[in-house]
Amino acid sequence: PLVRLMELSASCDAFCLAAPDAEGDSPEVLELLPQLGGAEVFGYKPWAICVYSSFSNPRRHLSLRDALTKINAVTVPEALHIPGVQQLRRNAVDPAVEQSCSRMLDQLE
Repeated sequence: PLVRLMELSASCDAFCLAAPDAEGDSPEVLELLPQLGGAEVFGYKPWAICVYSSFSNPRRHLSLRDALTKINAVTVPEALHIPGVQQLRRNAVDPAVEQSCSRMLDQLE
């Protein structure tokens, strides 16, 4: 599966990293990226960051942005933060979250 992920990733023009808000921990996939081709496959392409949580901590994206710089990823300025992820299950998305998502996707293009 990891070889297939690398092959598919090499053909991508952009990426979106969605991660839970876990203080201090980077998602395991970020640890694998250097082994899967690093900057050659994942670097120098735009990356969007989406953080979801059951509480509000809009600074989590900063640690993810730092981790992505290790593979020369180019992160878009807008990071999407979805506090109270349960709202998505009720289709009750805050208009501010919707606007942030729109800005992030525009920057990713």
